[in-house]
Amino acid sequence: MNENVIGKELVDAAVQVHRELGPWLLESVYEVVLAKELESRGLRIERMVIGPSEENLGDFVSLRERQTQVEPGGPANAASPHR
Repeated sequence: MNENVIGKELVDAAVQVHRELGPWLLESVYEVVLAKELESRGLRIERMVIGPSEENLGDFVSLRERQTQVEPGGPANAASPHR
């Protein structure tokens, strides 16, 4: 499956679960039911995976900021309404 198919399955499953259960339940209830629904659709899932540590997250944010920096007067500033 490519990422577009996986994304569509995920959104469809989430909408279906929310329609069946309705609002106002604990997040943990939606998590369990959504996991079962995704597995029934043939997707392999992992719940409550530990993400990057604060130290690594800082490195990621710093890298992302460097990737999005634009020189003054560049395309991002040219269309800015805040001059």
